[in-house]
Amino acid sequence: MTKKCVEWLNNNTNSSPRLVYDLEKVKENFSQFLKLFGVIKPYYAVKANPNVKIVALLNRLGSNFDCASINEIKICTELGISAKKISFGNTVKKSDDIKKAFKLGVKLFAFDCEEELLKIREFAPRSNVYCRLEVYNGGAEWPLSKKFGCSSKELEYLLIKAKEIGLSPVGLSFHVGSQQLLKTTWNKAIRISSKIFKSLNKKKINLYFLNIGGGIPVNYDNYETNLKDYASHINKAI
Repeated sequence: MTKKCVEWLNNNTNSSPRLVYDLEKVKENFSQFLKLFGVIKPYYAVKANPNVKIVALLNRLGSNFDCASINEIKICTELGISAKKISFGNTVKKSDDIKKAFKLGVKLFAFDCEEELLKIREFAPRSNVYCRLEVYNGGAEWPLSKKFGCSSKELEYLLIKAKEIGLSPVGLSFHVGSQQLLKTTWNKAIRISSKIFKSLNKKKINLYFLNIGGGIPVNYDNYETNLKDYASHINKAI
C-alpha cells in the first residue's frame, strides 16, 4: 500500500468498507509492464477495477481493454475509448450483448464453442474472433482450466469453421490460472499455441493474435513475486 493510500485511510475513519487506490502507482505499474514485456500489448481486464479514473488513465497511457460484459464496454466507449482497443473477452455472451457491442464498434470477440461462434456470426458479422484454449493450470492457486476453453483439436476445427462462415479467425487465448506460481506452466501453453499456429498456417489460416491471459502472481505472506523473472521467462517462451 502506498504512503498516499495510508494517509487517506488515516484521515478517513468511516467504518464502511473502502477500496483505496493510488493512480500514480497504477501509472508506475503500467510503465513497468511496458518496460518488462516489450512488444506484448497490455489489455487491461476492466472487471479487475472498472473505476472510470483508472480506465481513463490507462487509456491515456496507451492500454487496450479486455471487457467481460456489455456494461464494461460502455464504460470504455463513454470515456471516448476507441472500440478498436476493446476485446469482448467473455466466451459466453448474450446474443443481445454481442449485437450491442458490435453496434458500438467492437470487432474482436472471444469464443470457445460452436454455439457461441454462430451467435457472433449472426449478430457481429465479419468480426475478428479468437478461440480460448483449455490449458494445464498446475501450480495455480486458483485453477481455471475447467471453467473455459476447448481442446486444441476442437479449437482448430472452430477456427476453420469461423473462416467458412465469414468471420476472421485471428488467433487464440489461454489462461494458466490465477496466482500461477510456476513460470514453466506458460511454456506448455505457448508450445501448444505454437503448434496450432503452424498447423493452421498450412491450411491457409494465418493467425497473428495470442492472448496469454493473466495469472502472474501478486505478493502475499507466503509468496513474493519477481515480475522481471516472469516477464523474461514468458518473452523467451514466445
